[in-house]
Amino acid sequence: MFLNQIAKRNPKLIQAAVELHQKGQIPSNSYLLDLDVISHNAKIMAEEGRKYGLKVFAMTKQIGRNPAAIEAMIMAGIDAGVCVDMNDARPVHHAGMKIGHLGHLVQVPAWETEAALKMHPMYWTVYNFEKAQAVSEAVQLPETQNIMTRIYGEGDSFYHGHEAGFCVDGIMETAERIGGMKGLRFAGISTFPAQLYDAAAKRVEPTRNYGTLIRTADRLRKNGYPDLEVNAPGTTSSHIFERLAGDGVTQVEPGHGLTGTTPIHAYEELPELPGYVYVSEISHFYGGKPYCYGGGMYIDPVFDPYEVKACVGREADAALQNRISCEMPDAKAIDYYGILQPEKGQKAEVGDTVVFGFRAQMFVTRAYVAAVSGISKGRPKVEGIYFTDGRKVGWPEW
Repeated sequence: MFLNQIAKRNPKLIQAAVELHQKGQIPSNSYLLDLDVISHNAKIMAEEGRKYGLKVFAMTKQIGRNPAAIEAMIMAGIDAGVCVDMNDARPVHHAGMKIGHLGHLVQVPAWETEAALKMHPMYWTVYNFEKAQAVSEAVQLPETQNIMTRIYGEGDSFYHGHEAGFCVDGIMETAERIGGMKGLRFAGISTFPAQLYDAAAKRVEPTRNYGTLIRTADRLRKNGYPDLEVNAPGTTSSHIFERLAGDGVTQVEPGHGLTGTTPIHAYEELPELPGYVYVSEISHFYGGKPYCYGGGMYIDPVFDPYEVKACVGREADAALQNRISCEMPDAKAIDYYGILQPEKGQKAEVGDTVVFGFRAQMFVTRAYVAAVSGISKGRPKVEGIYFTDGRKVGWPEW
């Protein structure tokens, strides 16, 4: 879905992928991160955040918590991140980024509470009083931990399996009870998703949850919490910052916005540029069809099924023009290989580089992540090869 936009707006990324792979500098089954673009996008987010008084927390799971990318974000002005879970928090903290928000999508397990506190999260979301009490018992006075609550109202909806939080009907009592616990400060509220892409309208729209969030924030601010934090994640890019700030939101959490891969980026030329590709290689032929290596062929299902294509070849310019359809592995199967479907006149040979442009969630794959600088200047340099948990690896050795 994003290959056309990459070819149009950042063709040097595809060309660099082919060149580096053919030189043996990056592996097959790797996501190539364009550090120049990530820096560019992060700078836009940071500047727009300051303009509208928003705290910007970077979500990095989808790019494998990559430390080189995190460093680029910090240098560009985003110095804090949101962590989906403790497996996210550890590499983000180790990479030198502040923990801006913890616990929102996945609660902190009981025996990791103290470890989480040692990372000094700016904000910590809880779903129930038991989790708030666990933090309270672990806090060492005179330290104080800012606590936020996931909320929900009648008719709100969550992704299946994500359901959680405090009912807004009792929000005043919730705020008072949490604020009364040792070492805790009731700091704000959150929901997810706060906005989603509307495929029919081709725009990002607030969800019902978002309406609940804004109304509840107004109620709290009028009843003793004037400095309330309001966290509104989901499909976040700079073009909605003004609207969010105008509604009273104080925290945004761009993830795919930092790589120009939110759904709306597939259709519109927004300020953020596309910042990664998936790199494979033709392994063999069977039945006349070329098979390319998998391992990172998880496509984040934000669109209805669509025809997936890849740029194929050994020479950068030729590969950019040689776009071949690919039968992706079934979601129920292990993605050992993708099967290319060349049409008459399209060339494909064993050893050719195969470059995909789809929306990824790198942390759920077994792919490598190659962080590359200098692409925008025509001088690509591999800064490191990593696993998707942020650890550097000495590829092709262990």
